Amino acid sequence: MSDEGSISHTDENEAMKAFVAYMQQRDQAMEGMVAAINAEFGCELRLTCEACPVQLEGTIDGLTLYFRARWASWRLAIATDLKSAVRATGQAEAAFYHESLDKLGEFEASWLEPTQVNHAVRACLTAFRAGQTNAGHVELPVISE
Repeated sequence: MSDEGSISHTDENEAMKAFVAYMQQRDQAMEGMVAAINAEFGCELRLTCEACPVQLEGTIDGLTLYFRARWASWRLAIATDLKSAVRATGQAEAAFYHESLDKLGEFEASWLEPTQVNHAVRACLTAFRAGQTNAGHVELPVISE
């Protein structure tokens, strides 16, 4: 006997299958996005975590890049080494530093979609290659559910 409004095992199994399929699709999209950025910008980035936080690490032009999206914001730093890039909190501490200006929802950045990560990273790398020390205002595309 089930309580009114409760979820059946069949519904739970279907929900889990849908979530697993979503995560597999997300993983493929993230890996494809990273490969495309690497090819276009001649860098060597790798996805080190795809959610909670979304995180990329690697190198560009002999420097270390660190991208992290967690809670309600994201940031990208390019510095001489990984420790410096991870610890950077402003432009004075890195060759390039950008932190999102727009506050996202409470946990939104922890689950940035591949298209949003792609947009953020490309905007930053384009600014870096143009000799800028940050990317200015970067508005992420809105993902409709």
